Amino acid sequence: MDAEGVRIGITFGEHKSHVSAEAKQGTAAVPVKALVLNGADRPFYYNYKILLKYLRLVSESVTLDFDANGLLAIRAGATQYIQSPLRPPKESAEQSQKAA
Repeated sequence: MDAEGVRIGITFGEHKSHVSAEAKQGTAAVPVKALVLNGADRPFYYNYKILLKYLRLVSESVTLDFDANGLLAIRAGATQYIQSPLRPPKESAEQSQKAA
């Protein structure tokens, strides 16, 4: 997977979200403290370049709001950026065999 294929994955837990990224060099994941009111029961994936571009544009605290379909609203003061989720990554044949 090249840098263009890198996705940021976000899953929701109790009082935290898990943010992960996977590339051919490896995988990274980190829990982030969050106020999760109605977390989705599935992960959402976003283009990392767009997400980081939006986050670099703001210099104050940020609120991330997700709807049930994964539409992400990045809010900072009166400014709002919207990002649509990507399709989930396809499982490789190796991952499918391990799950079976």
